[in-house]
Amino acid sequence: MASWLHRQRKADLVELADVAGMEGAATDMRKDDLIGALEQHLHANASQLSNVPELQDYWNRVPSPIKKESETATSSYKESPAKGVRSRGRRAASSVGLETSPEPITDLLRKTPKAMKKAAQQTMDAAFEKFPSLEHLPASPADIANLVERRTSIIADQAQHIWYDTHINEHLNTARTGLSTVLAVQTLSLFLEAYNLQTVTMPWRFAFNLPALSPFTSNPTAIRFPDFFVLLTSGYWAPSLFWSFTNLLLPALFGWFFNFTMAAATKTRRGHAAANHYDIDPFVFSVAKMLIVWLVYQPAGVRFWGLISERTVAVVQSSMPFGTWGMLVNACVGASASLYEAVLKR
Repeated sequence: MASWLHRQRKADLVELADVAGMEGAATDMRKDDLIGALEQHLHANASQLSNVPELQDYWNRVPSPIKKESETATSSYKESPAKGVRSRGRRAASSVGLETSPEPITDLLRKTPKAMKKAAQQTMDAAFEKFPSLEHLPASPADIANLVERRTSIIADQAQHIWYDTHINEHLNTARTGLSTVLAVQTLSLFLEAYNLQTVTMPWRFAFNLPALSPFTSNPTAIRFPDFFVLLTSGYWAPSLFWSFTNLLLPALFGWFFNFTMAAATKTRRGHAAANHYDIDPFVFSVAKMLIVWLVYQPAGVRFWGLISERTVAVVQSSMPFGTWGMLVNACVGASASLYEAVLKR
């Protein structure tokens, strides 16, 4: 029966074809073609294949010619009353046994309404047409594990290729090399101080509202821009120039004059050893910055003969993280990095 054959896997159908005597061409056929060829072969050789044990599940759903002949003989035996009256003993007992024996499953299938058979067949055909990939499903849990492993390895290879194509490792190594210097530490500390000062001296003003985007936000977003008009006032330039003088220019001047790295490089060159030196000594720069911050940013500190107002000092001091202590900590970090680099170069 085609519906029973459709429910079998292709591997089972190939095995049934080998048992039925179909030669190796069955493995190269599609499932639907294999089902049609197998059914035609079984009906053509029903007399030889009806007693094969491996095919009994098929013949239990399809009446074989041998069963048809036995049923025809039984019905002809019941229709001859004269022979039934004359035969006694074992023949009478056998006829009674035939009449009282339960009906085989083939007779029950034969009595099934044709509409139900047709509906069941249509349901099975529709299922296989809707899901044609069912015949390609893995045959065992081991096949499923192998399939998952192959797909995982493919995804991992693709992610690795994407990672290499972006050159992220090279960029990370370049950034790491650039940040692993005293100059980078000093620059980051100064940039942090300058950024905090700019957020106070150049405020950001409201410009307009961005309409709300329903999938992301329910409220409008305020858009702000820096107020560049403060560049025309002394409220911006006085704190900016004062911070630049005390935290950058004056310490750099001390570091340029008192440059111990240049003397060390000259000494090593005489001994035929290569050594790098800085135009501005980073250790002297940090120590000078520390002393200047301590002397200037005090309640009664140095005001450079009255050139700097208390308001300017207060603006710079309030804009720094943790005030005066924040600037002192930055100077200590720069000095420590300079000493550590000098020790490593020895």
